[in-house]
Amino acid sequence: MVLVTGVSRTRASPRWGPGDLHYPVATAPFLPLEARVKYAVAMSLTPPESSTTSFRSSIGSFRLRAYALSGREHVALIHGDLARVSAPLVRVQSSCITGTTFLSELCDCRQQLHAAQQLILEEEAGIVLYLDQEGRDHGLVEKVAQLDLIARGADTVDAASSRGRSIDLRRYHDARYILRELIGDRAIRLLTNNPAKLQSMRSEGIRIDKRLSLEVIPTDGNREYLRVKKERMGHILRHV
Repeated sequence: MVLVTGVSRTRASPRWGPGDLHYPVATAPFLPLEARVKYAVAMSLTPPESSTTSFRSSIGSFRLRAYALSGREHVALIHGDLARVSAPLVRVQSSCITGTTFLSELCDCRQQLHAAQQLILEEEAGIVLYLDQEGRDHGLVEKVAQLDLIARGADTVDAASSRGRSIDLRRYHDARYILRELIGDRAIRLLTNNPAKLQSMRSEGIRIDKRLSLEVIPTDGNREYLRVKKERMGHILRHV
């Protein structure tokens, strides 16, 4: 019998087991709405695939591990021997094709990604986890539509709300799975300026020992965006 819970572990996982799980498939149609939503999410997961290689960027050397999980593809850049560190330094960052690939000046995503790699290389061990959640998980088409509104004078919060969207749709259940595969149930030290991300990750069961700042120096291009992140989204920023 297959059982389900809010966050399913697939059969391919080395940590798969029924101890976490609560509902038999046969009873799922009769569950309360919230439980049925969790059931649908659990059943949509396919067994995860992964592959690993050595990787060198302009910043330094890592192990690169790619995951196909929940219909998405994520990447972990791993430095050092994670087994030797009680609370590894971790950066969890969502994809931003405009910032990290096309070098947009409107956001700080590229600078944060590079700074996180550098900080983790200075540690004994750590992880940069790059999640497939473009545009705070609105997707690329919606993100570009919102960027057009920003180009016309809206800020990032108003651009989302004017299109009937929540400012941030990201979830971290895939991050929880990947971190558990890499470090088990150990706590992490999280590089973030965003208290909402900290709370959301903790709500997924990720243990966080402490938050560490990842602030970059504002530029003329991203200063206004950072001001909105601080004043309207609650990010902890000292240089804005």
